[in-house]
Parts: sequence; C-alpha cells; structure tokens
Amino acid sequence: MIHVPFGLFHPQAGDDGLHHARLGGSRPIQREKPWHRPVPQTDIPVITVSIVYPGASPEAVKQDVVKKIEEAVNPIEKVKEISSTQPGVRGHLDVQFHLGRDVDQALDDVRTRIGQIRRDLPSTMEEPVISKFDPSQLPVVIAGGGADGQHTGMGNRELTRIGAGFPQAPA
Repeated sequence: MIHVPFGLFHPQAGDDGLHHARLGGSRPIQREKPWHRPVPQTDIPVITVSIVYPGASPEAVKQDVVKKIEEAVNPIEKVKEISSTQPGVRGHLDVQFHLGRDVDQALDDVRTRIGQIRRDLPSTMEEPVISKFDPSQLPVVIAGGGADGQHTGMGNRELTRIGAGFPQAPA
C-alpha cells in the first residue's frame, strides 16, 4: 500500500493543521473546503460551425465548404486559431479567439462573414449551425465499464441494460 500525505491532496487541510499547531490549538480549523469556493464565470471565446453537405465526399466538403469558411472567418479580429475536421458529409470548425474577446460579438462576426459567402457555398449544403462553445453543456462525469475476467461473454445489450440503471442527469 502506498501512503500519500493527506495534505498533498487537501492543501487547505494541511495549512489549517499547521496554523492550528503553531497557535497552540487556539484557532479553530477552518470549515471552508477549497473545492467549495465560487468559480468565476468565464466565457471561453470559441465559436463552432457545423456543416452538413449531403451526398458530398469528404474531399468535397473540405474544398467546397470548409476551406471557404476558414478563409472567410480568418480575418476576423482576435482570431487565435481555426481547426477543422471533415468526417464524411459533415464538416466542423472551431474558431478560437484570444482571451478578452467578447464571445457574443465574435459569434455575430462569424455569422456575418459566413452570411457574406453563403452564395459561394454549394446550394445543396444544409444551413451551417453556428454557436458559441458552452462549457456548461459538457458532461460532469463520464463513466465507462467493461466485463471482468469472469464475465467475458457479456454483450453490448447486457452492458447497456446495466448502464440504464445508473442515474441520469436532469435535462
């Protein structure tokens, strides 16, 4: 068994213990936990663009849609990085801005630029979905499971049935 000092994972507890010992027990241990402190509300300046181009090859999605959108949004003020993927008939762009850039204004700028080039994009392409990245929509916990050595014959259907018994987050 590996013994790890309690204060390594709970620095606040370690500090309280030191203060308590130094003051001869005259100071009560602080009850606030470091993970209970309020987290500042921040907007991550990332705009996502999702594209569906039915019937197109991945190369066509890249050349006819993604490249044109990248060229249109690149000159926008304070763009830090643009990354894209083209899995099949879909395209996805993440436009990351420098911190301090107003996310709502960046969203409007990206919508405006894509609107200006929309007539140059294929007419059979679905309307792009443009949104800001919202970290509150990310899962809090991602759990995985598998069978141990005694249950190797367990199939996906059985694992899905077991997983359905876990609590679900409210929608």
